[in-house]
Amino acid sequence: MLPERVKQPAPLAGSDRVLAAALERLMDDEERLLPRRKQRALGEMRAVLAKYRTTARREKQGDRMAVVQELLALLDGGAGSVDLARLADGWLDLVRPTWQAYLMRPGRRGVARMKAIRKTLISEPLKTEVLQAMHEETVRVPPLDQRVVAAIVGVAG
Repeated sequence: MLPERVKQPAPLAGSDRVLAAALERLMDDEERLLPRRKQRALGEMRAVLAKYRTTARREKQGDRMAVVQELLALLDGGAGSVDLARLADGWLDLVRPTWQAYLMRPGRRGVARMKAIRKTLISEPLKTEVLQAMHEETVRVPPLDQRVVAAIVGVAG
């Protein structure tokens, strides 16, 4: 335990700039910091939802279009900060029945990739109500720079 007389040193010149740059880079790379499986899930989610958006626009399905747009905005950070790990988990939960059916197909060979079920998810789309429930259950979080509570910053000099 440190004695009570220990003084807090003054921040070094430039440390604020270094910390701000580190936080910005962290926010830019937030998705890449997730486990690979969750990164792939988010990528597939983007691809499938983009197809849903095209179909909803073409078929003039306003409610579906709105839900899909909101989910895509969550993925791209346009609707505030979300817990990307939980969003990926939510997507994996939604596509699990399709994934399991694919894995159980007779004669299936080779490595199973999440991309393999994309065509099925597009030809047999998830219901709008299911997508809406996922959107409503998405956990909003403060921006990453507000969630960082401690950092050790090394400043040259």
